[in-house]
Amino acid sequence: MKTAKTLPHDKRAEDAVIGAVVLEPEILQDVVDKLSAEDFYQPLHKDLFKSFEKLAKASTALDDVTLMNAYGGKLTSEVLASKLLDIAQNWGDYADILKETRRRRNIIQRLSDWQQRLWETDDTSTSVTGEAMDFFTDSDESVGEPYLDSSSCFRGLWEDTKKRSLPDWQESDVFTSGIKSLDQKTGGVRLGCMDVIAARPSVGKTSLGLGVMYHLAHVRNLKTLILSLELPQRVLSRKLLSMGMNYPYRKLERPKDIATKDMMNIERWCNKLGSLPILINDHDRKPDALSFAIRKAARQGVQCVMLDYLNLVDVDQKAPLHQSLGNFAQLLASLAKSLNIYILCMAQLNRGIDSRQEHQPVLADLKSTSDIEQSASIVSFVHRPSFYNPDLVDENDDIEECEIIIAKNRYGETGKVPVEFVKSCTLFRDRLNLNQAPPITDEEIF
Repeated sequence: MKTAKTLPHDKRAEDAVIGAVVLEPEILQDVVDKLSAEDFYQPLHKDLFKSFEKLAKASTALDDVTLMNAYGGKLTSEVLASKLLDIAQNWGDYADILKETRRRRNIIQRLSDWQQRLWETDDTSTSVTGEAMDFFTDSDESVGEPYLDSSSCFRGLWEDTKKRSLPDWQESDVFTSGIKSLDQKTGGVRLGCMDVIAARPSVGKTSLGLGVMYHLAHVRNLKTLILSLELPQRVLSRKLLSMGMNYPYRKLERPKDIATKDMMNIERWCNKLGSLPILINDHDRKPDALSFAIRKAARQGVQCVMLDYLNLVDVDQKAPLHQSLGNFAQLLASLAKSLNIYILCMAQLNRGIDSRQEHQPVLADLKSTSDIEQSASIVSFVHRPSFYNPDLVDENDDIEECEIIIAKNRYGETGKVPVEFVKSCTLFRDRLNLNQAPPITDEEIF
C-alpha cells in the first residue's frame, strides 16, 4: 500500500517568517503585503498569519498580548517562542520560498482535479483544456488573491507615491527609450506593458524597435530578448553594430571595401556590444514556442522583449487570421503583465495607407486585426513622407526628417513626434534643432 505524499512545503521557512515578524514588529506590514495565509502549509502558521493580517489592518502594535488576543486560539508563550529558534535576518528569501511551495501545491492540486474530470467526463468540449491553458498562461496570478480591498490598494498607492517623491528615488519599472521627444509624450518604457510599433514594409519599424532595445541594454543595462521572425541573427547583429558605432550599414555588408583603420574600430565595437545583455532568437515562429521562449527568458532575468513581427507568427490556420493574431496579441499583453516585463511588438500596416494622399497611418490600418490595438498600451506608427515622395529630400543627404505618430496611449498624450532618421545606419533619433540634447556618444556610455 502506497503512502500518500505530502504536498510541497517548507516548515523551516514558515518558522523563520513567523519568527521574523515577532522579533521585528516593524516589518509586519511589509510581510503582510507580500504574503497571504494561503502561502503557509502548516495549519498553525496559517492561523498565526491571519492574526498578523488582522493586526496590520487595524494598525495595532504587535506584541505577545495583542498577538494572542488576535489569534483567539490556544497560543501559548512556549509555542510562540518555538517560532524564534530558526530566525533569518533576510525574511524576504524565506517569503519567496513560501510563494514557490504554494505555487507547487496549487499546480499539483489543479492537475489532480483536471485528471479526475478528464477521466469522468464524456464531454468533448475544451473546458478543461481551456482552464489549463489559462492557468499556465498566467500562473503567477493564479496563485494570488482574487482581489485587493480598497484599503490595501490605496495604502500601497500612498507608500509608492511617497517613495517616488524622494530626491534620490530612481524608477525601477519605467525607463527611457533613447528618444527624449518620444518619452515626453509616452512617459517612457514601462514594465508590465505591451506596446506596438507599426509601419508599411521597409519604412523602419524594425530599426526603431532595435534602437529602443539597444538603448535599454546599452544605457539602462536591462537584459533584452529579440525574437526575430523575419531577419536572421547575423543581419540583426550587423544592424545593431551600425547603430552603435554610427557606421554605414552597407559598408558592413561588404567587408572587402572597409579600410584597415575602420576594421580596428569595428573589432573594438564588436567586443563592446558582445558584452551587452542582449539575447537573439531567430528560429521560433509558433505561438507556443514564442510564449515558452519569453517565459524562459523572464526566468533568466530578461526584462525587455522585442517581437519582429506579429504578422509573421505561424498561427492556427483553422481559425480566421484576425482571430488567431488577436488571441496571440492578448497572450503577449498577458505575459507582459504577469511576468512584469516590457514587450515591444512590431506589426505591419495594410495597403490602404498607400492609396491616401497624405499616406499617414491610422489605427484602422493595422493589418489583419484590430485586437492588436485593444491589447497594446501604446500604438505608434513610423511615418516617413519621403518614402512615398523621394523628391522631398536630397538623395545625398544622410539625415531625413520624419515623425512617429502615437495613435493610442493609455498613459499620456497622442500625436506626432518629430524625429530624424539617419539613413546610412538606419537609426531614429531626436531632431537636434528642437533644443534637445544630442544623441548619447561613445564616450558618455563607456
